[in-house]
Amino acid sequence: MSQPTYEAAVYSRTVKYRNHNGQDKEQTLYFALDPIALLRVMAGANFKPTRSKNPARTGDVQELSEDDMLRMLQELAARAAGWPSEDGESWTPYENFANEVAGKAFITQLAASDGDRKEFSEKVIMDPFRSFVMFAEADSSNTPKDIQEFKVLLSQMENIFKVPVKEVESIEDRRARLQAEMAALEQPKDE
Repeated sequence: MSQPTYEAAVYSRTVKYRNHNGQDKEQTLYFALDPIALLRVMAGANFKPTRSKNPARTGDVQELSEDDMLRMLQELAARAAGWPSEDGESWTPYENFANEVAGKAFITQLAASDGDRKEFSEKVIMDPFRSFVMFAEADSSNTPKDIQEFKVLLSQMENIFKVPVKEVESIEDRRARLQAEMAALEQPKDE
């Protein structure tokens, strides 16, 4: 397998806000996050086992509370915010992102919009981590077990950062799902 090309992807979003002096402003914000910084944030996350009694979700990866998810997105946005250099070779962090009105406007927009959250998650979080997994696969010194661990982590991250798609459930599917959930609830717990 040939060595993949590292892509220093940059996501940009323009936010409009009114500052503390009542002035209407517009600012383009830039975000880029390398996989190592992402792993550091993920390591500090407070994951909980899934609470679902649905047998289809038994053994699901951990989940985050809404509060923890928002906190993680805020931290990821703050770590990812910055500016690319003119030549594109370096990245200058936005040092006070979380305290600036533009940063607060972005976080508010991110928290309020499933579409914006999905786009941010894909471009800033998932795409760089997928590249990381491709690099791991291309490195012949990694064992299959190592690569599998990275793929499992990628799968967990995809589950954490996905925005649920609301699907129309047929009556038959709903009945089957509810029966399975009821059966799972009625089974005695082994303690």
